[in-house]
Amino acid sequence: MMGRDKSFYSRDAEMALLGGMILDAQNVLNDIVPKIKEDYFYFIENKKIYNTILKMYNNAEKIDIVTLKNRLKREQILDEIGGDDYLQKLVDQLDVLLNMDEYLKIVEENYVLRHLMNTAKIIGESCSSDMDVDSIIEKAENEIFSVREGRYKSDIIPVSEKIGEIKKMIDLYITRKEPVTGLPTGFMDLDRMTTGFQKGDFIVIAARPGVGKTSFALNILINQCVKTSPEQDKRRGLIFSLEMTSEQLIQRMLCSYANITGTALRQGMLKKEDMHNLSIAYQHFSQSEIYIDDSTKGTPLDIRAKSRRMVLDKKIDFIIIDYIQMMHLDKKVENKQVEISEISRSLKLLAKELHIPVIALAQLSRSTEKRKEKPILSDIRDSGSIEQDADVVIFIHRKFLKDSLLDEASLIISKQRNGPTGEIDIFFDASKTLFKEKVK
Repeated sequence: MMGRDKSFYSRDAEMALLGGMILDAQNVLNDIVPKIKEDYFYFIENKKIYNTILKMYNNAEKIDIVTLKNRLKREQILDEIGGDDYLQKLVDQLDVLLNMDEYLKIVEENYVLRHLMNTAKIIGESCSSDMDVDSIIEKAENEIFSVREGRYKSDIIPVSEKIGEIKKMIDLYITRKEPVTGLPTGFMDLDRMTTGFQKGDFIVIAARPGVGKTSFALNILINQCVKTSPEQDKRRGLIFSLEMTSEQLIQRMLCSYANITGTALRQGMLKKEDMHNLSIAYQHFSQSEIYIDDSTKGTPLDIRAKSRRMVLDKKIDFIIIDYIQMMHLDKKVENKQVEISEISRSLKLLAKELHIPVIALAQLSRSTEKRKEKPILSDIRDSGSIEQDADVVIFIHRKFLKDSLLDEASLIISKQRNGPTGEIDIFFDASKTLFKEKVK
């Protein structure tokens, strides 16, 4: 098998790509500009020419060989790029417009290979330094992820370039008139108030132990990832379980879905109807894409690395972490509050970086029990900056009723950065770990 050219650049491809832009700017630039950056070009003269074309494009100026030459002359860089002769060479190439996608691919792949070579050098230097191994792995993954994720993505985006894209998005909202624009939870009143959990949002669901945090998270997983027919919109979810095993979580989800009590399942005391419901649950869950990690170290480093891989490999739509206070840092810190603050910040950045909702469960302090009132933001245990970093904070408040199959509960939206706060009444069936909406 022949190896690739070790130079990691192609002057011919760069020249052909620029030539096509100049010859047919009106038709090709709209497609090419979002996919390519100045750094993709290896040769300095080509970088300067593309940068000038980009300026003209952003100013909606007419671009051809005459206007480009005039602009380069005005900015006193025409001689630096090789003068009239070099520009003429760019447009004298035959049939460049037929192969623009191929030239773009060659230029972009060479840039990625150069970036990877530089990344390998950085990793090698890190290995020879005094950095600890986990930090070296984190740095390496950051570099690799930035290569893969940043291929068509610029770090700094002028608003002027984004207006067209945002207009299309808003036009779509108006055309569809859908009340839920983000990830639905499956609870209609909650979806109505939040319009779903949005991409890049950090959502905190908090409650005292035993109130139903995990059950609520699993209900969301079921509602979104387990569907009864192929036509339904099925999503992919990942849950990091720091407290329960995957077997425990799956059993609880099967009970909720099949409407079976956990006690009956464990004792094997199932009726014919239960067995039928369970067989349907097996079938639907086997066709779902729910992923569980119960082996995580519980560090932001580990969760971030695994999440990135799952987003790239499995196209995960959302992540759940059960729960924040069980997480810890690799380093020593002065107290738990400082640690939780750093963890909270890392989860917000993870949501933003992966552009998906990150839903983290949190435990409330005992102060809520002492007050015997509904929880408030400061009740989040070791809260630090959780309430500050979160885009949405939802409390689960439950009244434990004697001699009742269903407990009354409330979902309290205590904070929502882009929407209203308020309270939603709901029921909880503890025997089946299932939250149910109140029938209006």
